[in-house]
Amino acid sequence: MVMLVLGRVNHPVVERMRANVIDVTSPFLAVLSRPIDQIDAAMDWFGTVLTMVSENSRLKVENERLRQWQAAALALERENERLRIQLNAPVLMSKRVATPRVIGVAGGPFVKSVMVNAGTRQGVMRDFPVVDERGLVGRVFEAGAYSARVLLITDLNSRVPVRIQRTGDPAIARGRNETLLEMSFLPHDADPQIGDAIVTSGDGGIFSPDILVGHIISIETGDIRIRPVSLLDRLEFVQVLMPLSRVLQEGLVSDENTVPATLEQAEP
Repeated sequence: MVMLVLGRVNHPVVERMRANVIDVTSPFLAVLSRPIDQIDAAMDWFGTVLTMVSENSRLKVENERLRQWQAAALALERENERLRIQLNAPVLMSKRVATPRVIGVAGGPFVKSVMVNAGTRQGVMRDFPVVDERGLVGRVFEAGAYSARVLLITDLNSRVPVRIQRTGDPAIARGRNETLLEMSFLPHDADPQIGDAIVTSGDGGIFSPDILVGHIISIETGDIRIRPVSLLDRLEFVQVLMPLSRVLQEGLVSDENTVPATLEQAEP
């Protein structure tokens, strides 16, 4: 009762007594708290070790599965190359026209486009496909003498003929002025799945086939969304390619200005 009463008293003598008690007891409390802190640290370390062991086991299984896929892919690539040689089938190439820098972004609720510092003087023309190091960016829709405007695939006016790489089902990837694309005109018997790679089909004579566009990330009734793989929100340099129709007219040109139509396939 005395301690309770003294605890409610704000007299200077009582405050000095409380301060002296704290000074005396704080070293003991610090000593007593050290084992508890060590036990907490040990439990955290033990939990981290268990998490790392579980993650390591998962990564080992995934790494083994990827090695099997790599072996299968290499075997299929060799087989494909032998069959191409036997059939005398040409490898479709897309001629690189220019590698300009993005110098302006026209973003807004009604337009998704960028401006590049290459125009007709550098060979850039309307409807030339544009890609970055990952995949399809869009196409040129206005070309001046020294600059051009590129319509991004996310623009509401963008329509790209595509196909599901796994099944070959054709479709149209439409922009929605959002970060995602919408897949439409897919056959009724198609079997899209989450993670499927979407590539250009080559229809329409603009985009060469097998340019990576994106991956399916959601499937709902009548609504399939694609996440583009290109860096549309932070473009710096892009490549302007010759349209498929002009590539077919001019024939295959195997020099330093040609690139395979199939770009590197990024993982979803």
